[in-house]
Amino acid sequence: MSLKCVILLDSHLVQPSTMSCVSTHLIKPVTQESIYTLILSLYQDSNDQITIKSNETTHAVDIEKYLQTEKENVVQATTIQNPLGFASGFQKSTQPKKELVLAILNKEEGLKNTQKMGLDYKNELKIFLDIFDKSDLYFRQIVNEKAINKIKQFCIDLEKHAKIIGAESMLKFADTVSLIFVYNKLDMLVIYPGKFHLELKKLLEEIKKELHIK
Repeated sequence: MSLKCVILLDSHLVQPSTMSCVSTHLIKPVTQESIYTLILSLYQDSNDQITIKSNETTHAVDIEKYLQTEKENVVQATTIQNPLGFASGFQKSTQPKKELVLAILNKEEGLKNTQKMGLDYKNELKIFLDIFDKSDLYFRQIVNEKAINKIKQFCIDLEKHAKIIGAESMLKFADTVSLIFVYNKLDMLVIYPGKFHLELKKLLEEIKKELHIK
């Protein structure tokens, strides 16, 4: 099998190569699809085969068919553990992972948190209610205005108070929105005011039940 090489380049640096050993180039950013396409392209005009050895036997395998099968297996078995769906790497699993169901209001966790901090649990529920009642309207407004600093501060406050009272689902929401800034996916912000409205409504109902407020 002849030697085949690949050069990884930024798109603005791509130019015809004079190196005889270079078969092709790969333009950044590199994606899963571009890698598979590249590997297949290196062998599409040849009869090259790869050899897979086991303890007892050796099998000659058609490279294109082998890679295509591997690609399909990876796609089916890959689970990306990321609430926003950002590609951060592959995690192969023979069984699908069960998604953890988070509590809207975990009273036991909230009591544990407030006791550690020397706070009164019910008082913290009242504080959350006072601060975040109708806050879905404010959140929608600052998202529409694209007020990035205000959104970041809102998420920090929401995360802080949600953690104290054991609002696990809301805490996850705040973490998820915060990841938008980490991954620079600001165009996704528009979908979160509606999600926050629903999440807040469920949480406020649970808080009011706990405080016996109708």
